[in-house]
Amino acid sequence: MIYGPGLGSGLDLGTKWRNQSVVALGAQYKLGGGFILSAGFNHCNKPFEDQYATKNLLLPAVATDHYTFGLTTEAGQNWSLGAVIVLQPTSTVSDGITTLKNSNTTFGLNATVKF
Repeated sequence: MIYGPGLGSGLDLGTKWRNQSVVALGAQYKLGGGFILSAGFNHCNKPFEDQYATKNLLLPAVATDHYTFGLTTEAGQNWSLGAVIVLQPTSTVSDGITTLKNSNTTFGLNATVKF
């Protein structure tokens, strides 16, 4: 169900979503010179079965795995700088009529100040 202004008791798109189980693992390792190396992995099941691919064109949540790698360095007593990359391998769902396919690579940079 989708809820929002003007939708009354909600709009049923018939997506047949179900609960997801997610396993997430992560680790950090302090390298010399104030550097911290991070890595993570997430795995989840798809929120709908392949036979409902056509009904999920608006919400194509087909990703099942994500890999994350990061590097942080202290840039002073109260500052740190970091970079991260998130890799999502290709995931595909098909019901014979519609094929939903998704992959993604995301980069991020951050600066943190401690008060």
